[in-house]
Amino acid sequence: MPDKPLRVIYICRKWFKDWTIKSLKCAYNAWRNKEIFVGQDGFFEAALFSACNVDHRPLSWAMRNKSKISSLYDAVVVNSKCAKGFMVSEEKADWLDSLTIPKVLFLGGAQAWKVPSDTLLNKFDLVYKREMLRDLNSYPVSESNRRKFRTTMLSCPIVQIKKSSPVQISEIPEARKKTDPYEYDVFFSGSVLTNPCRQIFLERLRNEPFQFFGGFQGTRKKTDGLKLKVLDKQNYMNAIRRSRINLALEGWGEFTHRHLEIWCLGGFCLSAPSIKNVTLPFANPQEGLHYAAFDNPDDMVDKVKYYLSYDDEREKIAASGRALFEQIYDPIRHGEEIKKELQQLI
Repeated sequence: MPDKPLRVIYICRKWFKDWTIKSLKCAYNAWRNKEIFVGQDGFFEAALFSACNVDHRPLSWAMRNKSKISSLYDAVVVNSKCAKGFMVSEEKADWLDSLTIPKVLFLGGAQAWKVPSDTLLNKFDLVYKREMLRDLNSYPVSESNRRKFRTTMLSCPIVQIKKSSPVQISEIPEARKKTDPYEYDVFFSGSVLTNPCRQIFLERLRNEPFQFFGGFQGTRKKTDGLKLKVLDKQNYMNAIRRSRINLALEGWGEFTHRHLEIWCLGGFCLSAPSIKNVTLPFANPQEGLHYAAFDNPDDMVDKVKYYLSYDDEREKIAASGRALFEQIYDPIRHGEEIKKELQQLI
């Protein structure tokens, strides 16, 4: 006899926060992508929706209807960005106190080190954190709250997950073949606004005789010749496949969409060192096996020179990165894990 579907109320992200250009863009992108799971929340949401019967509502609805939530649902999941700001405030979480069902907090923001206070964490039974620190003792919260932590991650933009019933994952793009020709030594494309250190690294690369392709897309900030015309999806993927080395520089946080995209396409990933400190679902990436890392701009250049000289080692790491992606990018399996955790709390 099949398991009875879990009824989950999901307090979703508030895309429109105020009248700013950024919030309007976020709201527009959310509307444009209303049929697919995307962005910071996409992987976790796809997992949750695949395994449970989910009803998503805004925070305002939950606060008005708190008296009947426990009778209608088996569990509640709260997106930490359901209110204005990075984290739902303790004041706006008081409605949870009257609930008698399991309560889950989803922390989809970047920065593995950033978690709320014990006061807020005490209100929840489980906490799903996008890319946690490997050393849980690094978090300045109680041991009881550390035991609630579970890891999840962000979505991969080049693999669509449709909001159908059941949830459907598009075919994973083909990885580059070992016989495919290269056009570039090094490639990077991204925003300079998420982390100004990116400009330092790319300016350092320009002083070397590498065949570099890339730069910063869609920015008005002065980037000293590093501005790049926005690449469409196909040209972006082709650039990763045709580059011997792909840089994965820190953005808002330690782990970015780009790590997943490089692994997905079978590219060689040369990453900022902070990836060594984070966990991912199902398996943790290992330096020298799934990626190489650098410590500073000079070390980055040294690593580029080294891996340009050792094709077999570079290709082996790239192939292992693709295998890692196929292992970890499984929201359906992740959803079954989430469902199992919830069932243990009911």
